[in-house]
Amino acid sequence: MHKHLFRNFGYFCLDHSKISSLMTTVEIKGNFLNFLASIEDSSLLKEMLATCIEIARKEIKSDSMPPEILDELEEAVRRSCDEENLIPHEDVQNEMTKWLKGLPG
Repeated sequence: MHKHLFRNFGYFCLDHSKISSLMTTVEIKGNFLNFLASIEDSSLLKEMLATCIEIARKEIKSDSMPPEILDELEEAVRRSCDEENLIPHEDVQNEMTKWLKGLPG
């Protein structure tokens, strides 16, 4: 579907065991955030968020990610269908840049 997006982010093609052994959690999160920040297609982003929530519901232990948090994420996806609730991409990109600069190491 959107395979062309993954060409520039080869590390996402590694299997899970290689990612775990090659990168720290902070590096994985940073790479994931950079990857997300590069995507302009809002429908793809919504689909990816819904998929992440679905995976989290199945895989994350309930004590590490309370169901209320996942419920809030799902509600955010539903609210995003109303354009009045959306934030301009440039605003989000500026905030992401500030946030990434504040990450350690």
